[in-house]
Amino acid sequence: MANKILLNPFADIKGFIKSNKFNIVFTFLLGFLTFGIRIIYLNYGMDTLNYMSNNDDYLKHWIRIGRPGMYFFKKLFGPYMNIWLANISFVIFLCAASVALCFLATLKLQLKQINISKNKLLIIPSLLITSPLFIQQYYFDLQNFEFSLSIFLVVTAIISSLYTNTINKWWIYLFQLICLFVSFSVYQSFPLFVAVVIIYCIYLDLYCDFTNGNKKTIRSLFRSYLPTVINTVVSFALYEMLEKMMLNIFDLRKSSYLTGQILWGGEPTTLTIKRIALIIKSQLFTDFSYSFNCSLLIGIFLMLFVWVIKYLGDDSNIVNSILFLILLICLVVLAFSFVILLGNTPTPRAYVPTYPLINTILFFISILYLNKKLLVNSLLLIVAIFSAKQLLLSTNLLQADQIRYEQDLQFINRIEVQLDNRHVNPETHKLMLIGYRDNNTALNIEDDLVGMSMLRFGDFTGNTNAMTENVVSIMNLNGYNIKSVNSKEYKKLYDEGNRMQKFPEKESVLVKNDVVIVKIN
Repeated sequence: MANKILLNPFADIKGFIKSNKFNIVFTFLLGFLTFGIRIIYLNYGMDTLNYMSNNDDYLKHWIRIGRPGMYFFKKLFGPYMNIWLANISFVIFLCAASVALCFLATLKLQLKQINISKNKLLIIPSLLITSPLFIQQYYFDLQNFEFSLSIFLVVTAIISSLYTNTINKWWIYLFQLICLFVSFSVYQSFPLFVAVVIIYCIYLDLYCDFTNGNKKTIRSLFRSYLPTVINTVVSFALYEMLEKMMLNIFDLRKSSYLTGQILWGGEPTTLTIKRIALIIKSQLFTDFSYSFNCSLLIGIFLMLFVWVIKYLGDDSNIVNSILFLILLICLVVLAFSFVILLGNTPTPRAYVPTYPLINTILFFISILYLNKKLLVNSLLLIVAIFSAKQLLLSTNLLQADQIRYEQDLQFINRIEVQLDNRHVNPETHKLMLIGYRDNNTALNIEDDLVGMSMLRFGDFTGNTNAMTENVVSIMNLNGYNIKSVNSKEYKKLYDEGNRMQKFPEKESVLVKNDVVIVKIN
């Protein structure tokens, strides 16, 4: 069967939109339903309040942790933090990336003259957008726009490779290079995301070959994806050069933010391997937590089921059969890549956007191979259940964090009232908080940073002024202009302040020279 040639990307996009209106509307409705709480209510937490309070220092922080792209984006759009626009941009570009993944699948199949069921395409937004792992990233308002834009840019870059036969390939390669370079400079996990999208494309190729009775050769595979792989490597090299250049320009030392979490070499290797196995097992064999569920495990079994019924025993298609399994192994490794790299449990946000996309791919590729109506409808029902549950968990987290924010403001207001009652002038005094406070309410959920009170965050550093600085930043942003004690002052006054009564008791607030000490607990 002769392959269709893609001539005009704009005509293809127009045709896709015309024939997939329901999918697009469904995707954006799902996106706004999932993330809408943070669009309506403008709360914020770490590290957004630090960026808004001390813009220049936080820009340098991004350079130190290897995200120079974030520096340039903030310089381009100015220091003012528009939380509403950042959050709505995140939703728009995440939904656009989901639509682009559907568009990519449609194009790949159309090239081989294969039609795709619109119901099957709904799996992509249903599992991808509702993933609670995205909430862990969505918490960081200050980088929402850049992060979701980068997801969209990666998918767009891969789509562009389909047009090298009709558009000057060097323009395509340059476009890919720019998109990937920008994405890598924003977040370090995007090279892994590129690898997942490429595997997604290869799986689509395998399905087309299976449907049309063709055989995949290593040579054809190499020829198809080598330019994209080269562009990925070059883009990453350019990112590394930019990172080093920015560190030199600003005379900064690279942070150990990531490398400091690596346990390999700091303990017996067997202990690290055992821990990795336990972490992967616990995350695979879980029901529904606020970060993970058993859908990835089910997806893996679905892919193995497809391999058994479609490839196993077919000696005439041995290359495709082996490739199908190798790619599945690669996806599982990529899903837990940071666990393997660190030898420990990474923060949940480190899994995005790679883990949610892998989970989506497993279900989507599996259903492509299924033709029996009962099997297809059963799988669609399973996807609907997982999607609904994920939507519930995601919105639970966002509601809990909104409640956390409001309770933080209420408690901070109580502190301000106590200071006013003692005629404390915020312009001439510094604040020192001792202890921490949890938001004890039935509506509070805490998962990683989401739901964690800013009157507690920083307490893990020990007896330091970190938490005080967080609270002072919130006070300043809400118009109460007081300063925080520095680390030296905190240590000097800590023992005296720790003997005080707990807030709001009468002796819980002490004015000592130009420092106001408040013991929270």
